[in-house]
Amino acid sequence: MRHDRYRINMIIDGSLNDEECADELEKLLSGVRSDAIKHTWTEACSQYDKGMDPRNFEVPLLLEKAIADLNPERGDD
Repeated sequence: MRHDRYRINMIIDGSLNDEECADELEKLLSGVRSDAIKHTWTEACSQYDKGMDPRNFEVPLLLEKAIADLNPERGDD
């Protein structure tokens, strides 16, 4: 979570006006959504390729895997 807070603080540190700040936060959220969709799709295809049925994969496990894969800098925080 420290990395996320760092990225947010870089946007709202006062060097941008409100409009620019909102634009940067919007870009950040859009990127996060895109990464999550790409990761989920890639994971489902990978499971299918391995003969698994992605419909049987538990959502909490997928979320945990996505967080680890998309944020390797997080470590154990």
